[in-house]
Amino acid sequence: MPKPEKFSTYLKTRAKRIKDPRNGKRTRLFFMASAARLLEKKTMFELSVAEIRKPMNTSHGTFYIYFKDKYDLVNQLLTEYIEFELASMPQMGSNADLFDFSLAINSWYAECFRLNTGIMRCFFQLNNARPDMAELWAQRSRKIVSRIMEFYTQKFELSHKEIDVFRHTLHIQGSALDQILSGTYGATAHSVLSSKEDLAETLDLYGVMMHRAMFCKNPSTKKLSKSKILIQTKFKKR
Repeated sequence: MPKPEKFSTYLKTRAKRIKDPRNGKRTRLFFMASAARLLEKKTMFELSVAEIRKPMNTSHGTFYIYFKDKYDLVNQLLTEYIEFELASMPQMGSNADLFDFSLAINSWYAECFRLNTGIMRCFFQLNNARPDMAELWAQRSRKIVSRIMEFYTQKFELSHKEIDVFRHTLHIQGSALDQILSGTYGATAHSVLSSKEDLAETLDLYGVMMHRAMFCKNPSTKKLSKSKILIQTKFKKR
């Protein structure tokens, strides 16, 4: 299972492995790698075909052999990103601790987000602007949730109704985590955290809330940092 990495680096490495400079797959990958790298600093709407093709020193027409326009390129880019992202998702056996699994998933997602903030920013922008991108975002969410559900259905015997509720809970929790990470890494304008240093503590806290929501119990305090106070506090009436 590969570790999370920058999608632009991954695409460029794949392109370089193809030695024949006339190979169309190689050229297409270089275009996509260039776009992914540019999205690290630019919004989707600031992106231009001229900038994308500049590193390859190709003609304007060459770009249109592979893509209808920049939106077609980004559509293909985001579609491939989904599978790239899933390939690095943690896989744990059915005997794994539930809270360890939750922490592993949250940490993985946060790292993918950090490394590919430009891709995520692009997703958010187009999700609000284009129905086809909204559907692609929904497909991505469903795939991530389905992969998580594979772990739970290996571990528990769940009815169809229980599976539906688990899925719905995971989608809600994922949306909340997206909001936290998008603000932290600048994919959107506002941050709910005072600094990136807060993120580890936030993921710890988020893991506790997720565990409580899914399983109606607290995780072991041995696995927690500051958020253990949520479990240890004894509330006394005034």
